[in-house]
Amino acid sequence: MFDIGWGELVLIGLVILVVVGPEQIPQLMRTIGGYIGQLRRLGQEFKAQLSVMDVDQSYPTLPPDKSKRAVNPLPADSDTPDLFAQPDTDGERRE
Repeated sequence: MFDIGWGELVLIGLVILVVVGPEQIPQLMRTIGGYIGQLRRLGQEFKAQLSVMDVDQSYPTLPPDKSKRAVNPLPADSDTPDLFAQPDTDGERRE
């Protein structure tokens, strides 16, 4: 995800050891772990709310109207070719 190798992890660990000190590292890790736990709980709560919103629909879904068909915008007597029409080849291939 972050594309961090072992060398970078060791360097980050040494910087944390120098900046924070060896006595404060366990407390720092507990604090970071608590924040990660809070973020996970927030994410799960967000997912649960989205699933409730997805199920709770106030409008019923209507079946599709099959009477509506695609309409050709060109009039029948037009000299302009219909670019979206299927060719009438009956399976024949040109070579």
